[in-house]
Amino acid sequence: MPDIGLRNLGSLIPGAKAEPPPAAPKAGTGKIEPKLAGSLPPAPTPAAAKALATTARPKAESALFAADAGDDGAAPGPADAPLSLLAELALHRRTQTPFSIGLLGPSGSGKSAALARLIENVERLAAAARGATSSPFLANILTLRVDAADLDGPAATALAGALYARLALDQPQLAVEASNAARDPGLATREAFERLDAASRKLESERRLLEEADGRRARLADTVLYETPGSKIDAFAARARGRIAATMSRFAAPGDPLLAYKDMVRTLTDARGPSRLGFFAEAFWGRKGQSSRIVWAIIFAAAGFGLGVALGHQSTWLDWLRAQPQMAAAADWIAAHIDWLATLRGSFYVGAGLMLLSNLWRGLRLLQLVFRGERLLNADLLERRREADAFLGHQSRRVQDLASEVDRLSRKAAEAERRAGGLNIANPALAEPSPFAADLIKQQAQRFLAAVGALAQKQAEGAEAKSSGSSAGAAQRIILALDNLDLVPAARALEILSCAPAPGFVSLIAVDPARFADAAVDLEKWISAPFSIGVLAGRRDPAAQIRHLLSIGSGAEASKIAAPDAARSALDEPLSDLETRLLAALAPVAGPSGRRLKRFVNLYRLLRAQWPNDAERRACLALALALDAGGTSEDFSALEAAVLAPGEPVFDHHRVSQRLGLALQATAATQARLTSEALRDALDAVRLFSFKP
Repeated sequence: MPDIGLRNLGSLIPGAKAEPPPAAPKAGTGKIEPKLAGSLPPAPTPAAAKALATTARPKAESALFAADAGDDGAAPGPADAPLSLLAELALHRRTQTPFSIGLLGPSGSGKSAALARLIENVERLAAAARGATSSPFLANILTLRVDAADLDGPAATALAGALYARLALDQPQLAVEASNAARDPGLATREAFERLDAASRKLESERRLLEEADGRRARLADTVLYETPGSKIDAFAARARGRIAATMSRFAAPGDPLLAYKDMVRTLTDARGPSRLGFFAEAFWGRKGQSSRIVWAIIFAAAGFGLGVALGHQSTWLDWLRAQPQMAAAADWIAAHIDWLATLRGSFYVGAGLMLLSNLWRGLRLLQLVFRGERLLNADLLERRREADAFLGHQSRRVQDLASEVDRLSRKAAEAERRAGGLNIANPALAEPSPFAADLIKQQAQRFLAAVGALAQKQAEGAEAKSSGSSAGAAQRIILALDNLDLVPAARALEILSCAPAPGFVSLIAVDPARFADAAVDLEKWISAPFSIGVLAGRRDPAAQIRHLLSIGSGAEASKIAAPDAARSALDEPLSDLETRLLAALAPVAGPSGRRLKRFVNLYRLLRAQWPNDAERRACLALALALDAGGTSEDFSALEAAVLAPGEPVFDHHRVSQRLGLALQATAATQARLTSEALRDALDAVRLFSFKP
């Protein structure tokens, strides 16, 4: 992975001249804790005082048995003020990144709880910055807490995956941009077009399936009627095969009688309105034998009617016959047997009725079979149409989704081609991935982390150029909290530390330095600002902690936490000429290491904020920080021995090393006054922000 500036460890850019804060009274005796607890910026203006409203932690029922949780609500104590100061450092616009804050201490000292409190302070400060008209702090941040024990596989890949999952929820546009920047443009273009081709082929396949489903839906009646064994209509036709065959044979249906019957059912199923009346008419007139019966019924009825007329007018036509000489005998015979005409007339009427009854019986029998088949076919179609309609709707939605997906992939492929500069790459060596890339996924993860940080940093710089106030949009800084590094092997912890930071990131690292002492892991390389939770744990009041644990939810007054003032920062106070000369004079004491010199200046800028306008304590702070950076434990012991008595510190010349003597001479050359009380407070503050136990 290329060098991303991790070992620069960040620095604060000097700010513009600020209004001098009001003078603070000279501090007396006392430890560092009370001074840290009330040593934030000078007294605010009345407008700013309203912003310092307090918010109460909600009361909760006290636990019967307190769990050993890393994010439990610890009682407010001496850690609150320095953690608030570290939160300001993490969110300040002019804090260079990558920057890392280390919460150091042994197991059980409260590192995880302090990490949770620090994250809470950072988020509260960012929320206050969003509500301020102008603020030196970044308003849009993204916090990600990672348990080192939960990271699987290469550390860079695991961290990138966790960050991508968080960005996908809160900052999806940033996740997409960083993902595009992390990948090889040529490879991404080829893969984008391959995905587009695959999606297009899938779309065509699904469209063909949709067309086939639509065709099957249109041919469903024929399919059920002729091609589906076991359907209701098919089962009925098999059971009533003899009756159907007899009926069809009466009408002289051509071919297979079952097929002829199904054709009639199909015709009746499709018939609507007048067409159904036509089918009725065909059953009684159009089928073979039906029309002849009706004709014979008409003939018989006409003959019977004629005989009835003849009987009614028999005297007339009989007299006419008798008037004919040759017909007289016949007329007498007819008159004697005239009742035969009545019998014949009745026979004709009976024949006409029988013909009509035969026609009706044949037609109704046919209609009964056909209507029974229609009901069975409709029952089959109702069930199968429901299934076909459901499949057709599902397939239609799938085609629509695939069409939208193809459109999206088409735009994505065009965008990838634009980023790659076209498909025809001038340099053929760039057309293929490097043959020496051992782990492309890991490299992409590293580039993704760097891209996220770069985009966040660009967003922060753009917001600062437009306005110093808050702005809504993409994250301007990524706060990465790493916990439980003690639970993984030293080599694994080193791998995680080496890939976590990048420009645009502020890392919050909870770690036990003793855990890595045997592995020769130099935490100074990975941590810019150390904060010793172990030293702080030794200064806590156990009785106060017990009272806090027992008072939660028992009716005691909830602890008050001052809302952060995001309109200004104590870190913005510029260095005076005296401080500049003092730091320059103490530079040889801090050592030749560039990293330690930078940390010496950074920690001085951070810790001086607790003593506004207190030149004595600031001078003692610079002396103690210089010796912490470049001195030995004996030098620190000599300082501790010198401040036992009040007043001026008294040094044992036998215990003053050359470096300590050089530091005292440099301090004296700047005419900075040292007192035991001030030096004692400075030593207490430096121990909290030191790698040394």
